[in-house]
Amino acid sequence: MRKINLTEVGDASQHLAPSAPCVPMPEPIMIPVSLNRKGEPDNLWVYRMADGTAYGAVARWNPEGKRKEIRPIIWNGSETITSGFGNGRPLYNSDLLSASPMAPVLIVEGEKTLDAAAGYVRDGWVVVTWQGGANAWHHSDWSSLVGHPCVIWPDNDEAGIKAASDIRDHLRSLGVSGVLVELPNIPEGWDLADELQGGLTLKHVQGLLQQSFVAASAPPSSASLLPLEWADQISPVLSRRWLVKDLLATTGLAIVFGHSAAGKSFIVLDISGHIALGWPWQGLKVEQGLVVYVAAEGAAGLRNRLAAFKAHHKVSDMPLAIIPTPINLQDPDADADRLIATIEEAARRRGQKPALIVVDTLSKTFGAGRENTDDMATYIANCERISSSLDCCVLIVHHRPKDSESRDPRGHSSLKAGVDTVILVEAGDPKIATVVKQKDGEDGGRFAFRLHQVELGLDDDGEPVTSCVVEPVSPESGDIGPVKIGRTKLTDIQFGVLRELQKSLALCGVSVPDTIPDNRINRRMITKVVCLRTLSDNYFSSSAGGSDMSDKNQDTTRKRLQRALKKLESAEIVGIWDGFVWEK
Repeated sequence: MRKINLTEVGDASQHLAPSAPCVPMPEPIMIPVSLNRKGEPDNLWVYRMADGTAYGAVARWNPEGKRKEIRPIIWNGSETITSGFGNGRPLYNSDLLSASPMAPVLIVEGEKTLDAAAGYVRDGWVVVTWQGGANAWHHSDWSSLVGHPCVIWPDNDEAGIKAASDIRDHLRSLGVSGVLVELPNIPEGWDLADELQGGLTLKHVQGLLQQSFVAASAPPSSASLLPLEWADQISPVLSRRWLVKDLLATTGLAIVFGHSAAGKSFIVLDISGHIALGWPWQGLKVEQGLVVYVAAEGAAGLRNRLAAFKAHHKVSDMPLAIIPTPINLQDPDADADRLIATIEEAARRRGQKPALIVVDTLSKTFGAGRENTDDMATYIANCERISSSLDCCVLIVHHRPKDSESRDPRGHSSLKAGVDTVILVEAGDPKIATVVKQKDGEDGGRFAFRLHQVELGLDDDGEPVTSCVVEPVSPESGDIGPVKIGRTKLTDIQFGVLRELQKSLALCGVSVPDTIPDNRINRRMITKVVCLRTLSDNYFSSSAGGSDMSDKNQDTTRKRLQRALKKLESAEIVGIWDGFVWEK
């Protein structure tokens, strides 16, 4: 792991998600000032939303005798900067897909290859690609391909073929027919932007595309086979995709439950807002995406809570929609398909893939079923179908058994058994949310919060109308017991460094300097940082012996601080950049 210099720290955070662009991006596209030394780019590709508005751009320089340079460019609300596109990014030519709903599609890797591939397809085709290269395909929103027969031409290398195969499998999960071209005898690394070699002709390429198009357009066989994975082709799964790191998976079911007035709907809306905005929640990394909140109970109250969230956090545009009506998700023939169709339409309009569906509450979406019977198994099956169809997480808000301190949600045992994550919310000061079940992780994670009142305006009688927002309570506040942050178990020394950082921020914190890039720090949530040298001095002073320590003991303390900061940084609990440190 990289050694931290206590005097001057450079690029210290390698795990932050890219900044989400501010859309629409003004046109004509301006090259960021930081790239002026490169001159005008040789190529500039503008990625657009389905309605044609600019989302971001990719610039490419081809200096003679030098390596190519490619830079993504976004609009941050005040200027163009070079930064990642964020999650849920559109495919290149998404606007053409919207204009031609049934057009055949050719998927290739890279903007340069896309330009060349346009010369191989016949009129009526749309050629698309994704931004970021072979390993970044999953950051794009592929839902715009629904209804299109798709042909995928891979780059002829290991990464390209794997990306193409993964895209095909993902398209199938969306109900899209995708077929990989059977590559001819071509050199390794060859793609459609390269010169034709080895007897390969334009007619040959077009024939391969047509052959694949016929296969992609064929109706599915009534006896289609299920997928097979052979043992000798399977490698270890070393990472899991998380919607909220170590808390909510990107797919599957979760439950948040508690007594009335425990704060369960408040914390669920807080999670939803952070996912919609791509903000870390309680120090945990999130994957940004569209959120749809089924407000089957108390829609008016939810509207005010959402208005309070927006006012408190000073945001106006966020991909979160509510469905303000009770629905029946227990009967397979009732509203599950309507809900799926409604969310698909919302995703199409917004140009983003659904990330989270909230169902609030279970009882108001259970129809005529009885919660304490096998009717619960049917309900869970319908929610699983929603999650699978939309490739997203479904979070159910539910009640605790009345007048009970049970750590199980109300109803049949199949409910807790059938979901991946169960979170219990308990009233108090502060309120506590505890993970009581984590299918693929550890139980026991705890999150503390209070409700902060926000005034929204005056009613017809001139009385103030208020609602509340969630304010996290730090584990170092003394109000709660030791808290495990995600799966990271901190030692006493690491907690000591974190406590010293919090004290230093309170006493010596300074405003976030302009030298820290926007994609390294969330300026909406973090307003103070502290000089790393100041933190070091304060830590030495609070350590046994203070400045009177021997050189050997000072060196030991310095190394202890280095190790603790590395751990806190890798756990994404603190951020470090350009000689400054802050709590994330």
